[in-house]
Amino acid sequence: MSLAQPVLEIRDVVVEFGGLRALQLTELEVPPLAGVAALIMGPNGAGKSTLLNLVSGYVGAKNGATARLHCFRNDGIDLLRLPKASVVRAGLARTFQLPPVFESITIRESIVLAARACESVVRCISLRKRNERVRELADILIKRLELTEVADACRSDFPLSVLRRAELGRCVATQPRLLLLDEPSAGSDADDVGFLIGLLTCGLPKLVDSLHRRGAYRFPVLSIGVITHDLHLAHQLSGPMRNEPTVYFIHRGVCLVSGPLRRVLADQQVKDVYFGVRTTGP
Repeated sequence: MSLAQPVLEIRDVVVEFGGLRALQLTELEVPPLAGVAALIMGPNGAGKSTLLNLVSGYVGAKNGATARLHCFRNDGIDLLRLPKASVVRAGLARTFQLPPVFESITIRESIVLAARACESVVRCISLRKRNERVRELADILIKRLELTEVADACRSDFPLSVLRRAELGRCVATQPRLLLLDEPSAGSDADDVGFLIGLLTCGLPKLVDSLHRRGAYRFPVLSIGVITHDLHLAHQLSGPMRNEPTVYFIHRGVCLVSGPLRRVLADQQVKDVYFGVRTTGP
């Protein structure tokens, strides 16, 4: 795979529910940056989560649509032709706006199960070696996500911040090439958002690089796409000292504008839709 080639290419997507068109995209690409590579923005009901559900196998599209994932060693896999489990094995993981709750297993066990689900796609010397790698990866993720104190508890009333970090741990445990997050800062306080920003911009990319060098992660680079309407989060993820993610602004299922965040937020259509502001003058 060329470093200039997008990690995800979406073409000619139309998604309808009962005759209502929820999404219509001619083209959308996630660049192959380490860390945050793309932001999908727009108001509630714009079609952002529908897009995420499409590429992760939860909804279908009309004939002719493609969502091709490029993972270095192949010419691209069309995710729309795969069942959900195969999408994860291909190299894409996603979170949900409301993280799932597991009442009968611990956080550690849930991360181990996620790691085992994809460890079989990586060549190992033996089953023993594979199990060692799974446990090691789970331990590393639990420590990096600051879940050590709750990792072995079995309960259903964890705070939202813990549930989100546990879900993120399960996603990274599958060793994805592309990680998509659905409104990861919704309902979070300032400390949790700060922790999230540090993870996405520095912590996870560095961790993946380190694991790959040790042969414990199947891809050398983790690219991240974030669905959000949180302007503070968007600005923090697009700061001057970071890689510049590509921003796609979606409204009523259609991408109105794309590009760097500053250019997208300066667009008059975005101002009209997002802020209810109409400026006058030349």
